[in-house]
Order: sequence, then structure tokens, then C-alpha cells
Amino acid sequence: MRAAWLRSPVTVIATMGLLAFVVRAHTWLQPGSLLTEREYDDGVMFAASIATLLGKTPYGDFVYLHPPGSFVVLMPFAALAGPLTDAQSLAIARVAFALIGVANTVLVGVLLRPVGRLAILAGAGAYAVWSNVVRSEETVLLEPILNLLLLIALVCLARRRLGLVFVAGAVLGIALTVKYWAVVDIVVVGAMIAILWGWRGLWRYLMSGVIAVLAVMLPFFVQAPQAMWAQTVLAQLGRPRSVSGAGPSVWGRHVSPIAGQHILDFLVPGLVWAGLFAVVVLAVAIALLRRPLRSWRRPSRWPDSAWWTILLLAHFAALLLTGKAFYYHYAAWIIAPLTLCLGALTIGIRRARARRVAAVVVGAAVVAVGVGDLIRPTLPSGSPTELAQAASGFECTWGTPSQLILADRLTAAVTAGCAIDIDPFGVALTQFREGAGKTDAPQWNQLWLDHAWEQITAADAVILPADADASFFTAEQAGELEDGRSVVYEDDRVVVWGRP
Repeated sequence: MRAAWLRSPVTVIATMGLLAFVVRAHTWLQPGSLLTEREYDDGVMFAASIATLLGKTPYGDFVYLHPPGSFVVLMPFAALAGPLTDAQSLAIARVAFALIGVANTVLVGVLLRPVGRLAILAGAGAYAVWSNVVRSEETVLLEPILNLLLLIALVCLARRRLGLVFVAGAVLGIALTVKYWAVVDIVVVGAMIAILWGWRGLWRYLMSGVIAVLAVMLPFFVQAPQAMWAQTVLAQLGRPRSVSGAGPSVWGRHVSPIAGQHILDFLVPGLVWAGLFAVVVLAVAIALLRRPLRSWRRPSRWPDSAWWTILLLAHFAALLLTGKAFYYHYAAWIIAPLTLCLGALTIGIRRARARRVAAVVVGAAVVAVGVGDLIRPTLPSGSPTELAQAASGFECTWGTPSQLILADRLTAAVTAGCAIDIDPFGVALTQFREGAGKTDAPQWNQLWLDHAWEQITAADAVILPADADASFFTAEQAGELEDGRSVVYEDDRVVVWGRP
């Protein structure tokens, strides 16, 4: 009885889910890790949610470069910023996103369950430990939500029940309100539904999707239609090349399954990783599409793995077209269909002995990469509690959203109407785009620096990176900052200058 339970596919799925939780949650053991600054984007998303709850109009009162679903999903956590601190409420959201990573791993396993335990081990195991997927799901980012909603839609369609098409349409509609990349999934899944059920399925899919999109986006669009279009569409299409996130070498470095774990990753050049990843994607696609294409099966009789492969190729093409910038969390978006396809490949291993050998090899690889996740470099040091105490006496504090959340001054600054930007990079890209030159980094944009200096001079306190002086200020401005303020807190990451 016990042996049968251990061999159950459910047990394998649960084990992979537990592994996903462990590698995402292990950094919580480091003091202050849930509260500390991890990202720029998570701070912007959370700040937008807080500002909206406090009565500010997104796209009108503040700049925000993504559709509203990204901050709407965070509103339950942002609402906690009253009874709790800003940093504590974001920490709870981070825990929730780690659990989204666990859910994504489990859903990959559920989709692969008909293929067998080896498929679950290969697919769900790969998703559980793939380095930049883990890193993306340790905090609040867009890609984990996109993966979750796509996997839910695929689970619904795997049941081949017409009624569940409504659910698939609704969740992918919500995905579109989080990030416009979801249009790729909407098109591929829409084609699948049209082939399986014809117009009967397609109108259900489109209707539920449109309702979901309108329910989330329309309230914000009617308040600032031109600004919302300009910020979420035109600004994204016209963004300049990234300083640090562009090029095939960077692309390859981010899709590496052991990205940033240890010296082994850096021994392999980024271009090699990019080439290996492209070879794997194309090889997997050929292997999985060869049988349905050679047998001349009607698309309505294709296995789900064929549609997963089309999704993989569509994601791959879309990410190649990003061109100007490719950040580590972008890689997470392609790993969901890739791991489904990797699991589906195991169906070709038929002999029992070969499957046992494959299970040992795959299991060892999953464990090795998982151990790498546990020993990769952790967060920089700092004391969020001491920073918040030092900044607590100032009404208007200036800094990036992540810094203000860390110091528990974001809610206070928005409530007091202080001069801060919810998305400083978004402001640089939209309001001061002509000063951006060839890069998208605000510190290279003199127009944005002048704008930021006006806000700084009006603030009671200023939170700056510890090494900010050389890139943010002229010598005259640095002197003025020191004359009017004194350092009230400093660690290896930030310096807080406050008025006496």
C-alpha cells in the first residue's frame, strides 16, 4: 500500500510542488530578506496599487507603463499597508507570489499526469528549479501571473469540456490586463479552441475574454484614455535600447537553467547559453510536431503536446523580437511551455529499463539545479527596521518606490501629496523621452535628473543609493544636498539625508 502511494503521480506532483516552495522560500531564512529591496519593478507595481487605493488616478495622476491588472491583483496586499507597514504588506505579497510559483509547478505536473511519472519529474521538476523562474517568483513580478493564467487555461482545455472554454477565455483576458504579451497565448489558444469546437467554442472564448478585459481595464481607461494608451502602448513600443538588458549574450545568460547560481554558469559564455537554448527549443519542437505532421492528422486530433509546442515556438519568437531589452524575469515566460514540452518528450521512452535510467538522470539533474538555487548568492545586507525608524520622523521623503516602501514612507508620501514618482523610469521614458539618448536608464537622462532634483529640494528627507553621488548630481548639487541636510541613516545600500 505504501509503495503504491509513493509511486502515485499525485505524490510526484506534490513532491515537485514542495521542492518549488523550498527553493523559493529558502531566502526567507536570511534576516530581513522578505522586507529588503529586491527589485525596481515590484516596488513600482506595489506603489501603483497603494496610490490607486489612496484615490490617485493611474495614468492620469501618475505614470505607469503596464496595463492595470498588474496593480489590481496587488490591491488586497496594498490594503494591508494601513494596519501594517509598507514593507510588511509587500512581504506578504512576496509570499503569495512564491506560492504562485508552487501552483505553477503543480499545474505543469497536472497537465503532464497523463504522460506518466517520468514526465511529471522532468517537466514539473524543471519548472520548480529553473533558476530565473525561481528568482522571478521570489518577489512581485508580471511573468509568474502570466504563467499561472496560461496554465489554468491549458488545464481547462485538457478536459475537453466546452463549458470550461469560458474559464480559459476569462483567465487569458485577465492575463492581457497584466501584460500585453498575453496576446500571444490568446491567439494560440484561440486557434486551438476554434479547431476543437469551431464557432461554438470560439464565441464563448472571445466573449468571456472581452468581458474580463473590460471589467479590469475599462474603469481606468475612461478616466485617462489618452494617457493610458500613450503609457502602456506607445511608450513601450518606443523605448530605447537598454544599458544592461540587451544583446544575445545577455539573452543567453538569462535563459540559462543555472543563471547566476555559481561559477559553472559563468564559465559558459552567454552566447553559448543562447545557442544551446535555441537548439533545445527547436529540437523539442521538431520531436513533438513530427508525429502529428507526418501522420497527416487533422489538427482537431492533435495531442495537447502539439499545442504546447506551438506555444513554445510563439513565446520563443516573441522573446527574440524583444530585441532592445531582455531582463531575467522575461525568461520565466517561456519556461512554462518549455517544461511542458520537456515532460511530453518522455513519452518516447518506452522500455522500462530506459525509463528507470532516465528517471535517475532527470532526478539527479533536478536535485543538482535545486541545490544550486539554495547556494546561489543571496541578498545584500541591510536593516529595514532601522531604516524605517530613521525615516519615520519625516513627512515627505524622496526615493525610488522600492526604497520608500522599505523605509515605510510610501503611503505617508502619497497621503501627504509629496512630490514623488510612482514610476521614475516611466516618467523618464514618457515625459522626458527626448533626453534619453540611446539608453533607457534615467540616470543618463539629464532632463529627468533636473526633474528629480526639483523633487529632492522640496523633500524633507532623501533616500539615495550608497554610490549615487557621482551619477545623480553635479558637484554643486551634491554640495547643496550636504549643506541643507545631514546623514540620518547609512548602510552598504542606501544613505538617508534629512533636514535637521
